[in-house]
Amino acid sequence: GRAVLFLWREGKVRFVERRDGAWTAPADFPLASNFPPGAVEGDGGELLVGVGEDQDANRPSRWRLYRMARKEDGSFEVKDSRWLGGEGSGDAGNRRPNLIREPNGGLHWIATGLVTPGAGNRACFYDEMTIGDASFRDGWLLKRYYDEWTQSSSAVAACPHEGDVLLACRWFGGTDPSDNNLFVAHRGLGIGDGRMGDFDDVSHIANVGLAHSILWMARK
Repeated sequence: GRAVLFLWREGKVRFVERRDGAWTAPADFPLASNFPPGAVEGDGGELLVGVGEDQDANRPSRWRLYRMARKEDGSFEVKDSRWLGGEGSGDAGNRRPNLIREPNGGLHWIATGLVTPGAGNRACFYDEMTIGDASFRDGWLLKRYYDEWTQSSSAVAACPHEGDVLLACRWFGGTDPSDNNLFVAHRGLGIGDGRMGDFDDVSHIANVGLAHSILWMARK
């Protein structure tokens, strides 16, 4: 029921709160991060916080989700944490993530990947969401937005909008005049509200593919 604002500089994280029409003094937060953290309220007043940590020498700025609890003195403590994609994955980025919860409790981590000079100071952006099958990447599904040429050098922005997600980024166009334009997309979850009509896989398999396969096998 209160606004919490994170302050970040060179890995150190602090926070302030809006109370009675005024901001509290900055207080230390018990996590560090390679980029400005993202957060969203969890169940029962918990705070879900997304940070970047170097897991090892070959996996810098890995995405990690912490579940925080409020202490009586107003500070926060860590309850548990998860590497996105599991400990064996390499899901990472170095731009602020957006954490969005669905009404059913599912979580979306929407963020730009690793932006590095070696990659032209730009990267694709992704939606990594929780799923019910913990045997698959520790219960995380990673989806890339658009194609490998749709990239940004900045953090992307995302927020709930009309039962879906509104997505925005600073477009990378290279030498194209569109470079650095603001790009906004509706329905960021990737599911349209109309009937699917581009291709009917089931009917094609049942009426065409299966019949032709049986005839082909009979001729053999």
